[in-house]
Amino acid sequence: MLIPYSASEFANAVVGSWQVCTGLENLRSFTATDDVLGMQFAPTTSGGGGCAGAPDCIGGNLYWLVQGLSGLVPGSGSAYRGAYWIVDGELWLSPGSVGSWSTAILYSTDPRELDITTVDYTDGATLLGIP
Repeated sequence: MLIPYSASEFANAVVGSWQVCTGLENLRSFTATDDVLGMQFAPTTSGGGGCAGAPDCIGGNLYWLVQGLSGLVPGSGSAYRGAYWIVDGELWLSPGSVGSWSTAILYSTDPRELDITTVDYTDGATLLGIP
């Protein structure tokens, strides 16, 4: 079951790699490439990612995952890097050149699931944690 978490709880839980389970076409609409299969969230820092001075904001680097020889790996080049931040109960993603978008913070530990249904659009994606 997906439930809301505090920003710090969510920041700790989201770190790591995630493979898209449903909504791949929706996720790809926010990336610059068609080979993206998942996301990787780096650890957060206060004021990191795209916080841009927002109070009580934590964030970090975001990497788009593609198929590699041994599984999903971060893609090569700036088209596969972005930022994320958590502020005011929302997760903001800035995947690079296509702007930013936000989602409510919903996460489950069993199974490890992340729902990134967007606030401004009707469709999003569901991702499963990669061990």
